[in-house]
Amino acid sequence: MWAPMRTSGRWALLGAVAVLCAGAVVPLAPPVRAGAAAPQTGTAGTAPQADVSAAPRDVLGPDPLRALADAARTGDIRRPRIVPVRPGTIPDGPGLKRALQLTVASPPTSPYADGEREIRMAARTAVPLRDGHAVVVRFWGRSLRRADAHARFNVEQAGGDHRKSVSVALEFGPEWREYKYPFRVAGSYPAGGAQASFWLGHGPQTLQIAGFSLRDLGPGDPPGFPSSTYEGRGEDATWRAEARARIDAYRQGNLEIRVRDAAGRPVRRAEVEVVMRAHAFRFGTAVDAATLGSHAQYHQVLRSTFNHGTLGNDLRWSAWENTRHRRQATLPALDWMRTAGMTTTGHALLWPGWRRMPEDVRKLRGRPTLLRERVNRHIGDEVGALRGTIDVWDVVNEPYAMHDLQDVLGPDEVASWFRLADRADPSARLFVNDYDILDDHGWNRRHQDYLFTLVEKLRDEGVPVEGVGFQAHFATPQLTPPADLVPILDRYARLGVPLEVSEFDVTTTDEDLQADYTRDFLTVAFSHPAVTRITTWGFWEPIHWSPSAAMYRADFTPKPNAAAWRNLIYHDWWTRAGGRTNGGGEYTTRGFLGDYDVSVRVGQAVERRRVSMPSRAGTLVTVVVDPTATSPPDTRETSGGDWWPWPDVWSAGSVRVAILLGPPVALAVAVAAMAYARKHGRRRVT
Repeated sequence: MWAPMRTSGRWALLGAVAVLCAGAVVPLAPPVRAGAAAPQTGTAGTAPQADVSAAPRDVLGPDPLRALADAARTGDIRRPRIVPVRPGTIPDGPGLKRALQLTVASPPTSPYADGEREIRMAARTAVPLRDGHAVVVRFWGRSLRRADAHARFNVEQAGGDHRKSVSVALEFGPEWREYKYPFRVAGSYPAGGAQASFWLGHGPQTLQIAGFSLRDLGPGDPPGFPSSTYEGRGEDATWRAEARARIDAYRQGNLEIRVRDAAGRPVRRAEVEVVMRAHAFRFGTAVDAATLGSHAQYHQVLRSTFNHGTLGNDLRWSAWENTRHRRQATLPALDWMRTAGMTTTGHALLWPGWRRMPEDVRKLRGRPTLLRERVNRHIGDEVGALRGTIDVWDVVNEPYAMHDLQDVLGPDEVASWFRLADRADPSARLFVNDYDILDDHGWNRRHQDYLFTLVEKLRDEGVPVEGVGFQAHFATPQLTPPADLVPILDRYARLGVPLEVSEFDVTTTDEDLQADYTRDFLTVAFSHPAVTRITTWGFWEPIHWSPSAAMYRADFTPKPNAAAWRNLIYHDWWTRAGGRTNGGGEYTTRGFLGDYDVSVRVGQAVERRRVSMPSRAGTLVTVVVDPTATSPPDTRETSGGDWWPWPDVWSAGSVRVAILLGPPVALAVAVAAMAYARKHGRRRVT
């Protein structure tokens, strides 16, 4: 807790010294760019670059199309053959005269994720691959049927755990389209030790692939190795204005202040100040219970940056039944988050794959009655023990990929799990959580259809499924264009339940790209009326599942994606306003939904109110002021977070710009902060 202060000038002075020192001696990376050039039309996910000038190695040999055709000769793919292509019919496909035609006649037998790879072709590499080498895959494709065709392309280890260097979803329309993806090899393999594979288990379809090349350009950043980007990254992208309009319509309301004197008469020209304290929208993160209990900086950043927490591992089945960890880490972490005013998600009650469950459960796979009893007992025990503590439960996690329990107990068992959870805690909202819905360019239609149909069926049967969570683990080279996210969200919104982004992050070593996509994804998600929460899947690099995706480095230095997150939440989407009442004693401002401090001054008299505006219907508050009274100074905190006070002046953007422009500008920023602090003196409270 911060001790009371007579003035906040001391903090401003410390800030001034810090900014001056930084401006004088600390070199920083350039600020996060507002936008960058979009890729060329028809090119999937790469910025325009010069053609490869060095002599690369053809990973599949001198005739990669023939290598793929030979690999496709299986019973599942009907009559794979190389067919001629009329010259000039493939845009930007110089000299392409032939294509590999593939026909899939039947759907896969499995309705789950493993069905996608039931029907596949895999061509072994003709040359060795070295870890970290720059590789580019490029080809053109189209569907020969009226409906789109779908596939997934991988470069992976041949055998073993099939470790993947790249895995991208593909959608083929009736017109030829170019696909080009740069990536780096994950691991080293001898010739034949890796493979290029297409998974085709998406139902009956006929497609053609032309101009296929898979080229190893060598180590480092060789000429011709393109950088990744995404469509709609530019400042002039049309989706931006549309998103801003939705944010204004769905995330803001009118805050109306009526000022009256003791006799109920309107007070003209009263000074009104409106300062936001907290968002109604949930901006969350995955939390590690042990780290929260042992690292002061970790919980400082957590409290100042997020208002929702999801224990990423500590409430999973095996972790929950570790009673020592539960007592020493999990329960104290939940108590801490509740005390800090954060809402919470329980993740994940059931992750129904054998390797995600306790060992004794795996041993019951051949004994369905005992297995059902064990599962049901777990649901009642955990949800019941945390009744009233957890706001949202991920009841079932990744049912498309993890379905071992359903295979033994039947697919209808999912409904029973939701009913049991609802019985154990009727106040908690119950969600299904899944991946690959928003990511992968939005092209995994089979997965999208499965999840939509599952939720629709359960709700039609009266099962208490009360929301859908989208994991949203994005990675280069395939970032979904922001405009393409909207129709996916629109579709799921028709289910009539809240949508939540449950596990957002962006895995890439390009930190400018990462920050830009963080900004743009948050903007689209926040703009959609059905979305109620955006949770990033962790923020601190040392314990992040994908370290390059973290927001904070090991020393808690914020990365550009952290600045993008905070700039939006505590600056662009943060309201601070003021003015005077009109002739009717009224003052109205447009503000983001959340909690506010409202101060009204008439002469020396000041009246203060804590006001909540939870919906876009707005809020009306009447403040009665006695002009003859005097009031003590306001000492309440009004910032958007503990480590980012005064969001309008002391923002990451202004400080970074000041540092880049040198000590004179840094001094100006510091002086502005000091003046602001003197005018709005306050102390920290908890």
